[in-house]
Amino acid sequence: MQTSNQPPFVHGQKRVTIENWLEGDQISWFGFTPEEWLAALAKPQLSKHVPQSIKKLFEASRGAMAYGWFHRAILNLASDQIFRVCELAAIRRADRAGITTAYPRNSSEKKPRNRPFSDIVKDLEKGGIINGIDVERWNGFVKGRNTVSHPKTHTQALPEGALGVLTFSCACVNNLFNSKAVRDPLP
Repeated sequence: MQTSNQPPFVHGQKRVTIENWLEGDQISWFGFTPEEWLAALAKPQLSKHVPQSIKKLFEASRGAMAYGWFHRAILNLASDQIFRVCELAAIRRADRAGITTAYPRNSSEKKPRNRPFSDIVKDLEKGGIINGIDVERWNGFVKGRNTVSHPKTHTQALPEGALGVLTFSCACVNNLFNSKAVRDPLP
């Protein structure tokens, strides 16, 4: 950790020092106070039908978004993780519907190879589990996940964008597990 005799920003990010690590990042928060930011993050809620494994990852991402107030890079990481939460939700829902989520590998490889997220989303759509506006949103989650997992450049999440990803992902994951196509018992 640096001391305050260094420039306040490095590579477009807040330089964390002993003196400033508990201060809000000096980015535009679009008029949010810390209290308003936390209240906005608390609004999206996963339904009781969503499996615990997904809820745990979602809550970890939400918590990291809250701490993004202090260091914007954490907001970026939290936003990135939400796309992975969506991928896990699609895999778990596909498993329940009997949709193949992994391919067997040859005999020398121990673990099966996961099917592409995009293929799983297409199969969920074909099965009527994802429909309407959610198809477009799930395709957006696929693109977002691919972008953050295979970056070509560094990006910085804006607070309102991160909040939007959290909100839309929550709604889509809820729809995925609340869908009338869900016929199997939830753990």
